[in-house]
Amino acid sequence: MFALTLLLFIPWMDDKEIVAGPELNKPIPSLKTLQIVGDHADKEIDWKETAQAKPTLIVFVRTDKWDRPVARVLKQLDDALIAVRKDLPDAHVGIVWVSKDADKAKDYLPKVQQSIKLQASSWNHFNGEVYDATGWQLSGDGALNIVLVKDNKAVWGRAFSTMQESIVKQTMAELKGK
Repeated sequence: MFALTLLLFIPWMDDKEIVAGPELNKPIPSLKTLQIVGDHADKEIDWKETAQAKPTLIVFVRTDKWDRPVARVLKQLDDALIAVRKDLPDAHVGIVWVSKDADKAKDYLPKVQQSIKLQASSWNHFNGEVYDATGWQLSGDGALNIVLVKDNKAVWGRAFSTMQESIVKQTMAELKGK
């Protein structure tokens, strides 16, 4: 009984309160990744340059947190982006696979793409840990860190440790500016 009472008084932090990404409304810092699946496959891209021209959701996926619920949220996010393409034709999702094993990412990510068949997203590899992305404040606890970039500036960012439908709704509302 005491443990239950104690739990009622612990302040729980909701996922939507965990801010992630670079400083808001400032130009984003360089973030170099190798694109594995997408229009620029097998090329190094810098999101500082790529995100200048179009609204971009950069979704960081920690490999040690990868599971079916994370894949389901990515698929729902991709589907939701396709649904708003008439209003935001250039919007893009860049999934950044965070790991220290580039060879494994090159082998694994095409298989993931073949399985979940994303249409508005690219798969990219960042060689390192979330803490290695200089200038990007990313949660080491979150399975997903999502950053919205418009006009080369971070305008919103959150880390999520639990996979819920509300992630997609919240993210799309931010993308549409609501």
